[in-house]
Amino acid sequence: MKNGTVRGLLVTGVAILAWMEPASALAKPGYFVEPGFRVSTFTLAASNGYRIQVAEVGRREVTLTASKKGQSASYSVHGKRAAADGIEATFPGLGRVSVEFQAAGKGHLETLLPGCKGRELVRPGVFRGTIRFHGEHGFTTLSAGRAKGDITEASREVCHFGPAKHGGHGFGDLHSSSLVAEHSTGNARVNLLATTLSSKSRPELDLAFFQATFFSRHDGMVVERDVDADADLTAFEADPAGSLDSATLSPPSPFIGTATFQRTPGVKPTLTGTLSVDFPGLGKVALAGQGFAPELCIDQHCAK
Repeated sequence: MKNGTVRGLLVTGVAILAWMEPASALAKPGYFVEPGFRVSTFTLAASNGYRIQVAEVGRREVTLTASKKGQSASYSVHGKRAAADGIEATFPGLGRVSVEFQAAGKGHLETLLPGCKGRELVRPGVFRGTIRFHGEHGFTTLSAGRAKGDITEASREVCHFGPAKHGGHGFGDLHSSSLVAEHSTGNARVNLLATTLSSKSRPELDLAFFQATFFSRHDGMVVERDVDADADLTAFEADPAGSLDSATLSPPSPFIGTATFQRTPGVKPTLTGTLSVDFPGLGKVALAGQGFAPELCIDQHCAK
């Protein structure tokens, strides 16, 4: 599927860079090392078309994520020590999760990515107890006493992502452009990312991708709200001369309006326009204007 394939490439690329950096002292060139981990997770349908996923990582951090059609809101807190394989966490003013895990069967080994060596054991079962959430302004709600889920325990994994072999599926003519902008106020920060991929030999990869993220901290929670959308290349048009002096953004719904990047010698780059988006549980937030610090890059060449 076109959009899924390209988004997978984007996400995988970011993930590889993130993994490679801390492991650079241990991994050989072309390899990255992912440490072992343990994740308990379950998902339930909630109101207004949202689905809520609860995940506990390493018996420490618990994240509740409400998502639908490119929109999500995630709330992360430090979980309390629970019974073996249970999850215990309070989301101040929003809800609580207090469940125990009952395994169903012996579990199975997960298939790893090509080029990776390691072991991931998935144990399915049922989480029973209290699962309650009421999102800000009632954007979604959930109350349940059980949910099917699983616990994944993974060993250290070593993966090889070397150059494409002769006759493989290389992307030698793959071109990209990106625009990032950020605006911070107090304990909140809004980020905008617009990026494109294009390839003359693989036109099915051509895609523009837009993502807006709003981060905040309050009541001991870290909250991340995301909205994203795919579009064709015309939704992100940079200066055809490649000067890195201008670009226009016109992302599709649920984004609203447009934005223009402009760089003038001796003046800080600007991002102006009417571009905005409604974040789940928060409402409409501007994505351009005073206070935003934008940067435009084309094929790894960036406007400073």
